Amino acid sequence: MNRLVPIACNQAFTILVGLIGVKLTSRLVPPEIYGPYALLLTLTQLGVTLSHAGLFNYVIRCWQRERERAGAFARFVGREYWRAGRLLAGILAAAALAAYSGDRNPAWLWSLPVLFA
Repeated sequence: MNRLVPIACNQAFTILVGLIGVKLTSRLVPPEIYGPYALLLTLTQLGVTLSHAGLFNYVIRCWQRERERAGAFARFVGREYWRAGRLLAGILAAAALAAYSGDRNPAWLWSLPVLFA
């Protein structure tokens, strides 16, 4: 049972953040800009897939086993996260530049740091 608690908490947190995001989005995004926003959501999901790719599940699964070496394990996870982040930054920059070149809307360039975050 103890092993399932962190996994269940992670899944519940993910669902909660998603529900809050949908609620905020439905209030803040007017219908006339929903098309570009849908593209932003697509790019965001691409970013999550590239940068995380099971990293959170790996940490939750291995944390109990690595408690003795928590510092070394945290450094390893941090290195892997930022290693994947370099690839993500390049892909997001290319996507933002492509979107900007299509309609010359500077919002695509301003959205790059938000997408990366």
